[in-house]
Amino acid sequence: MAVVIAGGGDIAYLLASSLAREEDVFVILPTEAARDRFENLDLQITVGPAASRSVLQHVGLSDGDTFVACADSDERNIIACLAARGRAQCATYCFITQDEHHESFNDPEQTTLEEVIDHLIWPQWSLAREIGRIVLEPRALDVESFHRGRIWLVEYRLEADSPLCGPTLAEAPLPRNALIVSRVRDGKLIVPRGLDRLEAGDKVLFMGRRTPLRQVAKRFFAAPETVVRSVTIVGAGRTGRLLARELTSGLWPEVKIIEVSRRRCEDIADQVGRAIVFHGDGTDLRLLEEIGVARSDALVAMAGDDQTNLLCSLIAKQLGIPKVVTGVSNETSSALFERVGIDVTLNARSAAIAEVLHQIQAPRLEYRATLEDGLAEVVEVVVPEDFEARQLREMDMPNGVIVGGVLRQYNTIVPGGEDEVRPGDRLLIVTTTESSGLVGPTFGLTPGAA
Repeated sequence: MAVVIAGGGDIAYLLASSLAREEDVFVILPTEAARDRFENLDLQITVGPAASRSVLQHVGLSDGDTFVACADSDERNIIACLAARGRAQCATYCFITQDEHHESFNDPEQTTLEEVIDHLIWPQWSLAREIGRIVLEPRALDVESFHRGRIWLVEYRLEADSPLCGPTLAEAPLPRNALIVSRVRDGKLIVPRGLDRLEAGDKVLFMGRRTPLRQVAKRFFAAPETVVRSVTIVGAGRTGRLLARELTSGLWPEVKIIEVSRRRCEDIADQVGRAIVFHGDGTDLRLLEEIGVARSDALVAMAGDDQTNLLCSLIAKQLGIPKVVTGVSNETSSALFERVGIDVTLNARSAAIAEVLHQIQAPRLEYRATLEDGLAEVVEVVVPEDFEARQLREMDMPNGVIVGGVLRQYNTIVPGGEDEVRPGDRLLIVTTTESSGLVGPTFGLTPGAA
């Protein structure tokens, strides 16, 4: 199987550099100017329009291959996928940035796109939804839910006086149906075992049912039970607008948007739900005081560049805003932002790339979420019918892999060692990136299985 990547930007390069180690990769570049960046990778390069019949013929696109369109134009990506599917029965991935294309893809009266595009990737929309979940959960650093809320995943940072510091995980006073599935210390993520201990400053990821995780939040992290009532967004770019729309879909919170471009303020007035738009600089202390930003429960910095986002975030921390979420465009900025006390840093591009890489490299596992900028991920496995039922403690579980949830028909189980894995179970599994290739074989899935 070959992977054909159409595009010459950052997404194309990051995908190519990750896949070229193990896959047969072809890159279609729009111009010769982009060639130098890719020359150091073990792949083949073609220059030309990705939708051209001669270009697709040159790269040898055929049935069973994978085609990824990630140029900087939605229209070019969509047309390239149309051309690729017209030539071969290949899996197609199409990156988009515009609302209207997402709406067209999900319009039941328009079936054309669904027939030729297998995976529509909209990084900004995915990021906006993720930020929305995090903002509305007090003190949480990350929040995910699976299967309509049957299983939740929440991350917190451990304080020095936490009762979870000191005892082994086996001794930790967690409520029933709550499980620790990972911890991050000094930038390194592990899936801990029963004899491991937590320390102050660790980022700890819990998985479980909703009510027990609320008990964890209240008991160990002093999370208030009140709703988040006020959120400020700095930057009205595409992600900021989508986030405002997401947050204002319910009664709460009140949302303010600060945007430095007067023209953009006028353009977006009817695109952000009931959010109030203010024209000005998100680092202007006088403006922040005038509109009462210090009373916000959370601030989201999406101003466009990392330097401005960092300054906005530091000002928000000085104002005493309880939660600060910052967008980063450069992956290396995340560690710096965390070192200076920023609560949450997120990157739309890295999460989207991780999703595509997982689906290409581990098609037998259903991707559900990426964690800690790609250090780990949540995958779903359907246990095959020929699997011999056994307790989790009896299984030879690889390092870096833990079962966080078992969905058995109408039953939702947060498992311990004595719980069984049975044929037909749906398992939600947290795995480090390095161990993800071991998940399938552990539960009886073979690469060639149907």
